[in-house]
Amino acid sequence: MKQLLANGARVNIQDITGSTPVRKAAYKGHLEAVRHLLGNGANANIRTKKGRAAVHCAALYGHTEVLDLLLQHGAQVNIQLTTSIYCSLMYPSRNQLQRLAAAL
Repeated sequence: MKQLLANGARVNIQDITGSTPVRKAAYKGHLEAVRHLLGNGANANIRTKKGRAAVHCAALYGHTEVLDLLLQHGAQVNIQLTTSIYCSLMYPSRNQLQRLAAAL
């Protein structure tokens, strides 16, 4: 990834679903990849065709450190999905909710 970015790869490129590298890294919980992408200008608020952003992935899978980093870089916590009424805070289980709320 570092080499691709160093050679001019677009940090906010979207695939056919509208997903970006930072969203995919957030989905997998790859903290250092998210940090590197954000440091190279990745926009954490770009949404997929279904309205999902990186913050949704971090919240859904309980990646609290990733969520905290996204928020530090301006990720919007109240982005609603275009296909439902839910926002990122409505995803986690009760056990994860306290950790996620603390990150906010």
